[in-house]
Amino acid sequence: MFYFAYGTNLNSNIQKKLKVHLKKIKIYKLKNYKLVFRKPYGDPDIEPAVNSTTPGVIFDLNVLDEKKLDHYEDYPNYYKKTFIDPTKIMFYEMINKTKCQKPSFQTQELLKAGYLEHGLDLRILNHFFQNSF
Repeated sequence: MFYFAYGTNLNSNIQKKLKVHLKKIKIYKLKNYKLVFRKPYGDPDIEPAVNSTTPGVIFDLNVLDEKKLDHYEDYPNYYKKTFIDPTKIMFYEMINKTKCQKPSFQTQELLKAGYLEHGLDLRILNHFFQNSF
């Protein structure tokens, strides 16, 4: 399966902590979705938004690593899995679409590090930090 990471899972330190071995396939921009941060913790989420894009990375995901990510994301209680058809790319999306809030400093730093690791545009991320609440 292919997995689209757009949040803190982009960060290799998080991947090491979770003991997942994700193989990077390519940089990807998910069309018609935007990055937001939701209450109560400022966790990253994406939601449909016409003419928006969310940058991230497509990884190859094996069954064992998928189970580890499911546990980390508290699937199916906190995040659900959404699939992009017909490509069968999976991403996690929050179940409860609570109000948006500014992410914690720690979340911001994890995301910045992940963006830098993969060569994603930090200006886009800073825009999300400023406009997601």
